[in-house]
Amino acid sequence: MPPLKYTAEQFAKRVDEYFESISKMQLKEEKEPDPNKKENWYKEWLKPPLITGICVYLEIDRDTFANYGKRDTHFGTYKKAKQICEQYAEEYLFTGKNTAGAIFNLCNNYSKSWKQTNHIDHTSKDKELSVLTSILQDIDGDTSSIGMIEEQEPLPIECDSLE
Repeated sequence: MPPLKYTAEQFAKRVDEYFESISKMQLKEEKEPDPNKKENWYKEWLKPPLITGICVYLEIDRDTFANYGKRDTHFGTYKKAKQICEQYAEEYLFTGKNTAGAIFNLCNNYSKSWKQTNHIDHTSKDKELSVLTSILQDIDGDTSSIGMIEEQEPLPIECDSLE
């Protein structure tokens, strides 16, 4: 693997700086919350946390960021950063107005559990396939050949027309 721009400690510090640069801590709106208690504070995002945002902040590309995740020394920070970005996108599914972007992001940038799948039943389940039936009726008016494969004689070619 190519050498990395940041040591594990530098990488962790810079990633934390990125998240701090796009967020601020807010005191919960309660009757006289105690500002000295950590649980009375929450993080408000000023901008969405993004993997691309981390890369721009660190002046690296996405492939380089992924390479950090392949190193045991950097993996913890890499995984935590991805989880923070994924959590933001997942929460947006429940709070956002247009969730298509969040769905796209989750399906393309995170674990396989976010993949969208379509299950199509290609069987007839013992029922007549109406589209196939109508095509066959249009061809020869006969639906008896549905589900059967028959060998047919090749059509004769008139050699006179080729000359």
